[in-house]
Amino acid sequence: DGTWSGFDAGDTLAIAGSGSIVVNVESVTNDGSTVSLGGIDTITVDTDDTLQAAAAQLDGAGLTGAGTTVVRSLDASGANLSSVTSTTVTLDVTSGNASVDTGFQLAGGRAYTLSGGNTLNLTAATSLGLNATSSFAIAASTGLIADAADLDQVATSSGGTTTVRSLAASTADLSELNSTTVILDIESANAEVGVGFDLAGRNYQVNGTGELDLTNATL
Repeated sequence: DGTWSGFDAGDTLAIAGSGSIVVNVESVTNDGSTVSLGGIDTITVDTDDTLQAAAAQLDGAGLTGAGTTVVRSLDASGANLSSVTSTTVTLDVTSGNASVDTGFQLAGGRAYTLSGGNTLNLTAATSLGLNATSSFAIAASTGLIADAADLDQVATSSGGTTTVRSLAASTADLSELNSTTVILDIESANAEVGVGFDLAGRNYQVNGTGELDLTNATL
C-alpha cells in the first residue's frame, strides 16, 4: 500500500522477477486518488506473476504478458477492460455481488475466469464486447448474469451458474453455455424466442413468472 505520483501517461509498469510475485495495487493512490495508477497506461505481467487491481485502476489501460490479472471492485464499474489481455484474467467477486455500469467493456475473443462465490451481473453494459471466441470459466458457487445477445456463441464452463436474460425475440446461439447450471430467466413476462435461437442437448433451469416459448428455436 502507498502513494505514488510523477508518472506520465505512456509510462510502463512491469511486474517481473524471480519466483511467483503477487502485486496488489488496490490501495495504491495517485495523489490521493485510487481511480488511476498515476498516469500509467501500459502494464506487463510476467509468467507466474500476478497483478491485483480495482477495475477503475485498469480502465483503458493496455495490459499484456504471460501472467495473471485479478480484477476486483466490479460493482457499478464502467471500466473499459478491453485491453487487459494478460494470459489469465480473473474477474473476482469475493467482496459481494457486483452489477457493472453501462460503459463496462471486456475484450472479445479471450477466456475469462470468474471466481469469488458471488454473482457478476453484466446486463447493464451497453457494449460488452464479447464474441464467438469469448469464454468464462465460472467457479463453483459463483454466478454470471448476462443478456442473451451478449452470450451469443459465448462459451461458459466449470462448476458455477450462467443466467441468461432478455430472451424475448432472441436469436442467440446459447449452445456453448456449459457451466454446471444454466438458467433461462424470463423474469416477470412471457418470452417468445426468435427464429434461429439455439440451445444444447443439456438440462436447463427456467426461472420467472411468465412462459418461455421455444417454438421458433433450433433444438
